[in-house]
Formats: sequence, structure tokens, C-alpha cells
Amino acid sequence: MKQLTLFAVSMILLSMVVPPVIADQQAPLRWVGCGISKKAYMVALAETYEKKTGVKIDLEGGGATRGIREVAASTADIGGSCRRRIFGAEAERSVTQVPVAWDALVVIVNKNNPV
Repeated sequence: MKQLTLFAVSMILLSMVVPPVIADQQAPLRWVGCGISKKAYMVALAETYEKKTGVKIDLEGGGATRGIREVAASTADIGGSCRRRIFGAEAERSVTQVPVAWDALVVIVNKNNPV
């Protein structure tokens, strides 16, 4: 259910950021970023978006930093990141992030673990 909600929110945000166009009038969009996001929902999102609009989204991994910095450099249309941009970093200055979701990470150990 959590992934379905994340997928739905992502589709809504993508449709707001990237308006539909006629497929033969635009080259594929380029998404670069976090491999976890790519595997978790971007493959399905890109397929659904293409079916709905005719616009293909080419997906590349490469990590959160690559996603942010390639969008800032205008070499990617959309970036996926599992971190916030670094406000002091010049290479990330012009990026506006729209959070889709955040996950929680925890460490679980056995009660007998002395660490």
C-alpha cells in the first residue's frame, strides 16, 4: 500500500512538472538519480507516463548526487534523490526539490548483542 501511495503521488507530481505533449514533438525525457527510487517506482511510473502521454522517460541510475547535479547542470530533465540538496554546494544551487516521500531506517539488534 505504501508503494502504491508513493507511486500515485509521484505520478501526480510528474504530471504537474512535465506537461503532456505529442510524442513526435519531443525527444524522450531523461531521468537520472538514486537507484533505489529507480527500482522502487520509477520504472513503473515511466511506463505509465508513456502510455498516458506518449512521452518516453529514459531512466539512468548513478546516485542521488548525480540526480541533483545533472538537473542543476541542465543535462537531465528530472532527477531522483534520496537526500536533500546541499545548500552550500555551488553545483546544487539552482535545484528545486519536491519531496515525494521519506523513509525511515533503523538498526535492529538482538537484545543479547553487547554493542
